[in-house]
Formats: sequence, C-alpha cells, structure tokens
Amino acid sequence: MRIAAAGNDGGPSASCRRAPEVHRRHQEAPCRWRRVRCHIRSGLGGQHVQRFRVPSRGKSFVMKVLLIFPPQCRPLHPYLSLAIVKAELIRRGHECRVIDLNLRMYAHILCSATMISMSNRIRDWVESLDGCEPLEGEDALSFYRRATALVRSAYLIENIDAAVAVMHTQDFYDYGRFLWARKVIEEALDLYSSWYGHTDLGYSQLRMRYSTACPDEILAACSDGIENPFLGTIDTWAREEVQSYSPDVIGISIAFDEQLIPAFTLASKLRQEFAVPIYAGGSMVTRLRDRISRCGAISAAFDGYLPFESESQFGDLVDKLASRVSLKNADARDLLPDFSDYELDKYYLPEIVLPYLSSRGCSFGRCVYCSHYMTYDRYRSGSVASTVQHLGVLHRLYGCHHFHFVDEAMEARFAADLSQEIEGAGLDLNWMVFARPHKLWTEAVLKQAARGGCRRLIFGLDAATDRIQRLMDKGTNLVNAAEILRCCAEQTIAAQVNFIVGFPGETEAESRAIVDFVKGNLDSLKTVGVSFAVSNFAMVSESAWGKMSAEVKVDPEKPFAIYYAYTPSEGLDMTSAAHLAFEVQTEVDRLTSASRRYPLLREMAFLYNSYYRDEEPRRTDDFPEPSGRTTWLCHDLFALSERIAEARSQLPIDPEEYLSTWFRLARAVPAISSTPGTFGYRLEAGYSANTFELPIVEAFVIGESHPVADETADRTIRNRHAEGAY
Repeated sequence: MRIAAAGNDGGPSASCRRAPEVHRRHQEAPCRWRRVRCHIRSGLGGQHVQRFRVPSRGKSFVMKVLLIFPPQCRPLHPYLSLAIVKAELIRRGHECRVIDLNLRMYAHILCSATMISMSNRIRDWVESLDGCEPLEGEDALSFYRRATALVRSAYLIENIDAAVAVMHTQDFYDYGRFLWARKVIEEALDLYSSWYGHTDLGYSQLRMRYSTACPDEILAACSDGIENPFLGTIDTWAREEVQSYSPDVIGISIAFDEQLIPAFTLASKLRQEFAVPIYAGGSMVTRLRDRISRCGAISAAFDGYLPFESESQFGDLVDKLASRVSLKNADARDLLPDFSDYELDKYYLPEIVLPYLSSRGCSFGRCVYCSHYMTYDRYRSGSVASTVQHLGVLHRLYGCHHFHFVDEAMEARFAADLSQEIEGAGLDLNWMVFARPHKLWTEAVLKQAARGGCRRLIFGLDAATDRIQRLMDKGTNLVNAAEILRCCAEQTIAAQVNFIVGFPGETEAESRAIVDFVKGNLDSLKTVGVSFAVSNFAMVSESAWGKMSAEVKVDPEKPFAIYYAYTPSEGLDMTSAAHLAFEVQTEVDRLTSASRRYPLLREMAFLYNSYYRDEEPRRTDDFPEPSGRTTWLCHDLFALSERIAEARSQLPIDPEEYLSTWFRLARAVPAISSTPGTFGYRLEAGYSANTFELPIVEAFVIGESHPVADETADRTIRNRHAEGAY
C-alpha cells in the first residue's frame, strides 16, 4: 500500500474538538491538529481520498490504536490476525488495544440474566396477541418461533449458567454432559435470536434476512433495530472502549461473510460519534477488493480498506499518520502474536487453545474449486526454529498447551522437523493442523509428529474416486489417503477427512463411493476425535471456473456474492448434491459411530483426543429434568409446526441458503395461518441427549380444531434443525 499524505498545521488556535472525557490525553496539554489527506491505493481498483484530523505533537507521535474483532464466528479461541497486527504496531512503538466483541456478544447472550430479560419480552409479546383471529404469514412464523422459545425458556433460565460451566470445566470431557450443554446453549441462542425478526444467530453461524451479497442490504441492516441484534450491544460496548481508551485510529477485522453486517454496523455508529479514522482489513476485504470501490456508499463506510495481509500496510499507515518514517517491515513470520488483551479463560473450551500460523498461502495452490489461499499475498513458510521458539514463549506467557495451526496446509517435512524440535525442547504441547493427504506423510513422519505433540490432522480428500480427484487437480490419491489413515490410527492421531459431494460432473455413484471408502477403512477410524465431514459443492468467487464443467450464474444485483448458483453440464445438480451430501454424512456417522462418542467440531475433537488418547470417552446421561410446567398459548403450535416442516422440506438449495431460513420460509409460505384457541405445552420429561432440541409435547388443548388431550399426549415438536457439527 502506498500513502501520500500532506499535512497542514491548524495553528495555535486549533485545539482538539473531542470532548475532554473522550480525549483524556489532551486535558492537561491540549494538542494541536494536522489536517491530513491520505491517498490510499490498496488494490481496490481505485484511489480513495480520505480527509480527517489526527493529533500531533512535534514531528512524531505515538498513536493509540484500537483493534476490534466483531461477531460472528465460533467463540472457541481468539482470532489470530489482530494479535499479529498488535505485535507489529507495538514493534513500531505505538500503543494498541484489542477487543473481541464476538466473545463478548456470546457472553452477553449465554447467561441467566439475558434469558430472563428475553423471555419476559417474548411473554409480553405473546400475551398481547388476540387469540380470536388467525395469524397470517410472517406473523404466524414469528408466533411459532417465539412461542416455542417461550415454552423452553424456564428450563433455559434454570440451566444456561450450568451449561456454560460445562464448556469451561473438566465436565466438557464427559460426552453426555457435553451433549446436554451444547443443546442448552443452542436453545438459548435460538431464544435470543427469535426476538430479532428472522435473524438466526447460532454457535457456528449468523443468518439474517439481509443478504451479505448485496451492499445496499448490508447498509440497510445497519439501522434495522428489529432484525439487527448488534444494535445497542456491540456498538455500545465499542463506544465505551473509545471513550475510555481515546484511540487515534480504529481497525476492524472482517474475516468472514457473517461479520460484514456487524462490522458495518460498528463503523456506521462510531463514525457518527467520533472523529477517528476507521479502517477495515481481513480476508473478506481481500475477497471483495475489486468490488468495494464500485459500490459508493460501501466504499465510503470506512476511511480505507486494507486487503491481503495487512499488518505491514496498517503499520505503514499508522506511521504515516504519526508523521514517522516507517520502520523496515518485519517478516510477519517472525512476529510473536500478542494475545495479552484477550480474556483467554472466557472462550468456550476448558483449555486455552491458541491459533498459530507457520506458513502463509498454500504450497500446492492448484485445486480448481478453491480460492481460499488467494487471500494471502504469496506462499512462504517460517522456520522451524522460530516457530518452536514462539510456541515456547506463548506456552510460558499464557499457560497454553494446545495450539491450532491455521496454515492452509502444513507440509510433511515441516511437521516432522517441528515435532522433532518440540520433542527435543521438552515442551509439553499438543497441536492440530490442516494438511494434504500426500504420500510424503509417511509412517515415519507420522510417528515423529505424534511424539512431538500432533493430535489431529485435517485432510481435504474431497473425492472418493480417482476420476474426480483428477478433475479437481488434487495431486492426491485414495491409496495414499488410506495408508495415511492407517498410520494415524497406529499413532492415535485423530484424522478428519473432508469430502465434497457434487463437484461438477460427479455422478451419484461417484459421490456414494465416499461410503465405500469409509467401509474399507473402518479399522483405521477408531481413534478418539476421528471424523468425516461431507458437504455439498459450493462454487466460490475467484476459483478456476473455466476448469469446471458448469455454467456459473452471476447475479449483477449481488456484487458481493462469494457463493454462486451454477448448472453443471452433467452429473448432480445443486439440489441433488445438497440432499445427497446429507444422506452420505448420515450414513458415514452411522458407520463410524463418531457422533455418539465425542464432539466433531475441530477444536473440540482435538481436545478430546489430547485428553483421552486411546481411552474411550466417558459418558454420563444424567441431566436436570424439566419442571413439567405448562405454558398456555392462544394459537396451535403443532398445526403450525406441520405446515412449517412441509414448507421447509420444499425450500430450494441455492446460494440463498446463506440467508435466514426463517426469512426464506416467510417468502415461500405467505399464506400460512395459525389456528386460534387455548393450548397448553410443556417440555418432554426424560428426553434423550441425542435429541438436538428440547422437545415440546402437547399438555392440554381447548379448541375447536382438536379433541381434549391428556398429559401423555405423544405429539412432539423436535428436530427443527439438522444435527450440528459438534
């Protein structure tokens, strides 16, 4: 990034325009201000000219920088990028503070106080309804969603704090207790989300009625207090941080599409109140770098956008604003991530797990369907010596024994040398990493890796036939993959194998070959933490469309699209692939029984393997029972449930699946209506931990549409969602 800045001293009478309580550093010695105009060329397809004021004392100034990580991603460990950016800014002599608003959002929701507050709101809303008139369309959907949450609310109020405690303590390693806690947490998030229109905020996702593929919808969401759960929460917390810290520059990381609306919500609110320049970086900025400048309002929402690996760019920018000559850029591979601002014991795992990056980009970089590695400038790997040194320092600073390497794909030779150095240094560390199932992962390499703390390897095999492997240009084969699984099992390394169903040209029989591959390798799939993840193919931006036999449908109304609809020239279409992927995943889970023994989510399975190694995880199925209390409603939940389930099964599978399912249902079934009357519901007693939801049963009915039901009624609402990848 190149910056040309011209400063104009405001003169002796130009004082800080911020209130003293906002800019405390200027109370005793009022600063003078420079008017700065920055021309930013950052690969966004044009030049952005931003004008703002920055404080100045003499020729150089120590800048205070506030870095923000907004919702939404899994709150399991801190995100790495801002820890690296902070390390770079500290190296340059600036001050920096990092706040994780994603973690704070989950902590805000997942507590009994919030459950009480939200259930009271929902109860007041339900009781305000007229029980004589049917509810139509979106009103009927809102009633169904909020009423089912209300029936479950008493149980959630009583148990949410205990469920969160399971995730933070050794109870996490009791799989029965874990399943119960997971269920209660997801239900609590569903209750909270139900108040915000069609929004669905879960443990692993955020879906709204607004499409992140449409810039206008992103901006509209920023002021929609009905649908946006981040208004009045993260913007308030960020305002408090700005007031207390008085930063000169703010940086917001946007790593995932789920973060776009929260990030722009933050930026819009902060820009209204504070004269502080705000910049955006992260992998989503990189993916959208050529499109942002073509969307005027979006382009102006931040003072600048920094694509690719932005720690050096951002450091140069901060230096320039401080009228400094920039230091020589440090190699980011030599920067020790700085996690000192993170509340590491508050993440939803019983052990501290820290991310670490030993290489950038992908050394292979040829898979035709993949574009993730393009968010890096180019491939390069750090040294084993510096990596081990950093791990040792992080281990001593934070008491961390578990590391998640977030490399695109660690090379086998590096893994062998790394584990040998860890073993030689006597470090008690466990680690997991992504890798290609290449023949270089030999038995000798895997033995050494296990001795040096490797506990989980995530492999993208992606296809179970050699023909599709060649079409994908994977550079791997099934024979090598089977041998790697065997060697991993011998060393009690948990392998996760990822498969894709529906690559353009793939037939149903070729997709079902995944099941045959699993059957042929069952003896290698008994290690704690082993899993298979089967997903339907997604056509993503910047992948090699020309090398895939499909017609990609680009919608000009969605310039920020990351996922695209497509029509293959042969083989499975999008809908068939999605349904078949679910079928195959279900059959694989049945064969391996993995989902009945331990969690499947990456970091969680990693911890289970580190904890149990070759022992069978314990499981205690002893949970708090519901009180049996009946909730009285003025409309029939069960009649609505049947209509909604039917409509849900008919929703098309396309990129719009990244919108809220509730919003898609509202558009698909506008004629849906409720049945008024007097209906009583309660939670089922003695439910199974394998049931994803807290099931609702009918307790008593008074109404024209139903006969009176007794306490043993067996009509039950359950399984509105698919089983989560826990």
